[in-house]
Amino acid sequence: MVGWGARAMVCDGVSIGWGVLIGSSAADSGTHTAVQSNLIEANGGLGIDLAPSAAVNCSSAPPGPNDNVQCPVIARATTTKVTGHACASCLAEIYLAAAAPDDQGHGEAAALLATTTAAANGTWTAALRPGQLSAGASVTATATSPASFQQAAESSEFSRNVTVT
Repeated sequence: MVGWGARAMVCDGVSIGWGVLIGSSAADSGTHTAVQSNLIEANGGLGIDLAPSAAVNCSSAPPGPNDNVQCPVIARATTTKVTGHACASCLAEIYLAAAAPDDQGHGEAAALLATTTAAANGTWTAALRPGQLSAGASVTATATSPASFQQAAESSEFSRNVTVT
């Protein structure tokens, strides 16, 4: 379990069962953890799990671990940009998805591709460098709410994988 931030870690292995577990239950509203710039893959479970539910929950409202920050939605992924929607002013981190999504179609992070901040209406666009992605690859993303004086930044679970066109 991770608390109060995890940055630039590599989490992998097939016998652990999860990558990063945040909170001890769905009612754990005291956990506020940002998981940023991490490579999380091949762990036999969810890459990021808000509470030990083993189910991606991208629609619950607070309270809950990380106030149930909703997963971003990737609208489109091309070889030059990725667009989507996340919480207003949240940091969207776009990753090359690991080889296989979890059983619910959500990804894990094999490589960080780009970061961008969502606008006030939640929309975001991340430009990619030429050659960074090939058509047919998959991408996934996380959203991290901005930190405030009263609360630490909080990250979502991974989004559904989207195939690059």
